[in-house]
Amino acid sequence: MTEPPAPSAAGDGGPNNPRPTTQRLLTELGAEVATLAVGLRETNGYVAEILPRLDDIEAALAEPATPRNPPVHWPTLSSEDAERRWTELADWAEEVLVPWYGLTRGQLPDCWAKHPRAVIELSWLLTSYVAAYLPAGGPHGAAEWHTRWLRDALNNIAAAIPTVWCRPGAHNEHERQVHDRARSTPASSPAASSTAGLGPAARASAAAAPVLGRGGHAYDQPAERDQPAERRHWQQHWSEAMSLDLADRREREAQEQATAQNGS
Repeated sequence: MTEPPAPSAAGDGGPNNPRPTTQRLLTELGAEVATLAVGLRETNGYVAEILPRLDDIEAALAEPATPRNPPVHWPTLSSEDAERRWTELADWAEEVLVPWYGLTRGQLPDCWAKHPRAVIELSWLLTSYVAAYLPAGGPHGAAEWHTRWLRDALNNIAAAIPTVWCRPGAHNEHERQVHDRARSTPASSPAASSTAGLGPAARASAAAAPVLGRGGHAYDQPAERDQPAERRHWQQHWSEAMSLDLADRREREAQEQATAQNGS
């Protein structure tokens, strides 16, 4: 007995494989469109979330990055900012620089606050110290601070405050000593006659010689220079220097404000 032929798979459907009806095609197409619509809505949501972030990133890249620890430009500080910086500098010297790094009165003279260059040297040393120990900083920054920046700042402070000018406990001691000696030395005295034949430069050099006290010791006593540079030694100089600086800044600000008002 002959087997019946297999169902036709002809393109036209054949009797056993009819073409899908129009309604079925529309139903399947509608389901696919709905799925696409859901996907588009989700994509649009993602885009809506991403675009503001991209705008923020673009704006951040367009603006110059502000450092977390910018250096202090002392000449342009307002009186309010200057007062805060003076306090920060003194607190850091008292709490970190002197006790932890063993600075002496010879390395950090008592009158450092009255020497603008010394103030600036300490200021950038503080800035570089903070930068070296930021959380994002590596060990190289701290190593460089210890091996380079601290050494260079102390050398610069020594150049800014020669020992012939100031000694522990005195500011501009050299000027006072020379002035007192000039007033108290008669023209006919041996000290005066010893420089009578010298030119101005030679006389100035002779006058700059250290003043000797009892036992022939220079006034710059090593014992004082080796003492820790504690705040009690420089507090008065610091307070006086800060007060004068803030007074100058406030006077300048008042003049600028008056000029601006007159101009308007």
